[in-house]
Amino acid sequence: MPSDGTPMPIPDPPRSIDSSGTFAEFRAWLSAILHHPATAWAILGISLLLTVLAWYISNNAMELRAQDRFRFKTEDFQEAIQKRLIEYEQVLRGGAGLFKSFPSVDRGAWQNYVASLRIGEYWPGIQGIGFSVRVPPEEKEAHIQRIRAEGFPEYNLRPEGTRPEYHSIIYLEPFDTRNRRAFGYDMFSEATRRKAMERARDTGQTSISGMVTLVQETTTDVQRGFLMYFPLYQGSQAPADKDERAGRLTGFVYAPFRIKDFMRGLLGTRPTEVDFEVFDEGRMSPEAHLYSTDDTLHLTGTNQLTAFNRSTNLEFGGHTWGLYFKSSRNYLSLAEQSQPFLVATGGLVVDLMLFAIIASLGKTQKQARTLAEKMTDELRQANKRFQARENQVRQIIDAAHDAFIAIDSQGRITDWNPQAVAMFEWTRDEALGQSMAELIIPPALRKDHHGGLHRFLTTGDGPILGKLLEVMALRRNGTEFPIELIVTPIRAADQVIFTAFARDISERKRAAESLTKSEEQFRSLSEAAPIGIFLTNADGKCHFSNSRWKTITGLTSEEILGRGWTRAIHPSDWKMYFEEFTASVREKRDFVLEFRVLRPDDQVRWILLRFAPIGSQLGQAVTYVGVAEEISGRKKLETEMAATRDAALESARLKSEFLANMSHEIRTPMNGVVGMVNLLLDTELTPVQRDYAETVSQSAEALLTIINEILDFSKIEAGKLKFEAVDFDLRRTIKDAVAVVAESARAKGVEMACRVESAVPAGLRGDPGRLRQVILNLVNNAVKFTARGTVTLRAAKETETASHAVIRVTVSDTGIGIAPEAQKLLFQAFSQADGSSTREYGGTGLGLAISKRLVELMGGQIGLESVAGQGSTFWFTVRMEKVKAGESPLILA
Repeated sequence: MPSDGTPMPIPDPPRSIDSSGTFAEFRAWLSAILHHPATAWAILGISLLLTVLAWYISNNAMELRAQDRFRFKTEDFQEAIQKRLIEYEQVLRGGAGLFKSFPSVDRGAWQNYVASLRIGEYWPGIQGIGFSVRVPPEEKEAHIQRIRAEGFPEYNLRPEGTRPEYHSIIYLEPFDTRNRRAFGYDMFSEATRRKAMERARDTGQTSISGMVTLVQETTTDVQRGFLMYFPLYQGSQAPADKDERAGRLTGFVYAPFRIKDFMRGLLGTRPTEVDFEVFDEGRMSPEAHLYSTDDTLHLTGTNQLTAFNRSTNLEFGGHTWGLYFKSSRNYLSLAEQSQPFLVATGGLVVDLMLFAIIASLGKTQKQARTLAEKMTDELRQANKRFQARENQVRQIIDAAHDAFIAIDSQGRITDWNPQAVAMFEWTRDEALGQSMAELIIPPALRKDHHGGLHRFLTTGDGPILGKLLEVMALRRNGTEFPIELIVTPIRAADQVIFTAFARDISERKRAAESLTKSEEQFRSLSEAAPIGIFLTNADGKCHFSNSRWKTITGLTSEEILGRGWTRAIHPSDWKMYFEEFTASVREKRDFVLEFRVLRPDDQVRWILLRFAPIGSQLGQAVTYVGVAEEISGRKKLETEMAATRDAALESARLKSEFLANMSHEIRTPMNGVVGMVNLLLDTELTPVQRDYAETVSQSAEALLTIINEILDFSKIEAGKLKFEAVDFDLRRTIKDAVAVVAESARAKGVEMACRVESAVPAGLRGDPGRLRQVILNLVNNAVKFTARGTVTLRAAKETETASHAVIRVTVSDTGIGIAPEAQKLLFQAFSQADGSSTREYGGTGLGLAISKRLVELMGGQIGLESVAGQGSTFWFTVRMEKVKAGESPLILA
């Protein structure tokens, strides 16, 4: 445009260009166009528009890729958390299984179980695995004394106060300094923990708590945390009724988690491209904030120009966590962020350069030649870039998993990638220029191919173009095979190019056929199976059942399909089944359940149902299999056995009560006989009368001893024997016991020896009467079965703590000894080493049985070492509380 702003006229183009010399005229006209000022501005506008379009496409593609990658990473995090919680749930179930497998699990067994798990190596993030026991108020003091007796004199239930029930932590491994802070803590006293424990108790399933501060926390690195509970009930099976569960609850296997440790064990060295937060109860607020990857709240505000975020909920253990994800500062790499900018900058530079070149065409000829040379150089560079991009496209096509084929409008092959070589077995050089129809299309389909190609070129109509088709193709060796094919036409100038992507689906077809055969085999096997089998969807609608299931339910195939099969469930068991089925579908887990079915003929049958999800689609189970085994016979047998057991227990109880009552009734008149004989001996009697009276007195005393032993044994059997807890002097107790039998030992010529080691504490707290009873029984037996020689009693300290001591008492003799085969019967009631000993030495066979039970009730053990003809050594241990320093024992022995 001239400087005055008036447009310059553009010369008309030459009317014709021929080979006789008008080419010069055309060059002149083209030069005039290029030198016109408006041309540069027009080209600049068009090139800027193209640059903006290229920037928009590049920026949009970058954001789409980043968004897809962001969603994948967040779903991966969410799945990892869900999986880790399930793994920890299995750890608690294993602990519960330990309690169900053994009548009692002591502290050592629990410590060995947790140590075998190696939680520091295989279960990172878990603070420990523990057991809390349910303690009714009436058993509180007995519970405290029992735990203190295990070597924890300072143990107490915390916090103090009176509550309807207590749940004390008694096992928590590893029992380190941090976990010791939780020992004795009543978790039921705190609202958040109690809510989770009640949910676990009522449902019989795993439950996790809301956000808490663990009692294990110290003053450094304080973290928020949560707890996971699994309930334990009396009996091997969880009660079906909610109220019954509450009544039969014995405690919880549980695990505390510090949230940062939990997440570090979960995430490990994962990249930090995504910031990740957890909110308690699904409430996305600062007050409910539980965890963040970098201790920064990202829920509000932005940390970069382009940020991706997503929130969702995670349901587990009856509790909800809110999850919030946000891309971090380094989520997008420098190359990704710079790509749109580089595209725009590069395009702008090229645009300006092109504008400058064209604008400068109006200058001197020398400048024109210079600019022409520069343009030539730029064109070379552009050609190189074009060639590079073409090579890049070539590499992408060659690396594609599908075969790529391009043909021209004549149906001749113009491109053929390596996957096409592998699929159709023709090399690239052999395929290029060949007719695609003759090369890879079976003869039966070639007519349709030619007709479709002609139709598109004539009318532009191609109904199958751009659609995924399943057709047959031809290999070089003449074999046909199925492929998936999509053909797309591309118009370039006045030409049409057809691009096709093909995928060999032979394996998929074979897999489908194999699946069909597998289904047929499954149906055949299920029909032959001796158990009932049926398949349902997540709504409980049945779509398959075998003959055995029809036999069990008494329903026809038509009656079973849909939800009709549920009519067979006994009305009293319907709620139980529905709750288990609903939980299984919701938690995607299997379950085992015993329930009854009510057939149309009013027969009631028991079945054991194993129900599990099979097959999935995008993580959602679509099919559930039920395997039912009829257990009516077993249930009948169990009922009969239970009735027999209850009858036997009741008979034993009645016998024990009868024995106790009879022993008491006999002892009362015997005390009268002993008393009257003693009064008679105090009167003046003839020698013969006194001999008779003394004989009666000795017989009455012996009979009273037998009655007392029977009464003690019956009390022990009935669980009614009580123990005192008083202060006493052990040496005095031993001395009194030995003094009772010392006279009979001297009469037989047997030497008595007694030694109490100096390390034995003088003052103890316990029941001296029962201790003296055990000592007297062992010493009396030793004297009874020793004709000559020595009876030695020795007391020694075995172990000692700050509050308790374990005392070992040994009674050795040089008597008749005991044969090995008789030793195993010696501590059983009403048994002796040899039946002849009863006739020679007397006795009921109850003394050692009573002694054994008394020692065990005092926290000890009893045993013997003996060789027939060489004497015996009986020993026992008792664990007693020591009298504190400065206190004087009250001597009651």
